[in-house]
Amino acid sequence: MKFKTNTTYKTRSICNHDSVFAWEVVKVSDKSVWLKGDLVDGIKRCKIKSYSDGSGTFVEPLGSYSMSPAIKPHSDTNY
Repeated sequence: MKFKTNTTYKTRSICNHDSVFAWEVVKVSDKSVWLKGDLVDGIKRCKIKSYSDGSGTFVEPLGSYSMSPAIKPHSDTNY
């Protein structure tokens, strides 16, 4: 499954379950997604990454660090 343009994806914070982040996909290419939304100034390009077990793809809108939020196009709830 791939990210869809004009779709809002949500995920919960690992640190606080009550905190939900939301990002809207502005543009999609084979290797990148352009997002706008929470904690992002303007539009940000993010690299699409794959899980090592082949279970799907994800994007880390706030960068890659130990507790960074990630959104997945294949998740049923997206948070």
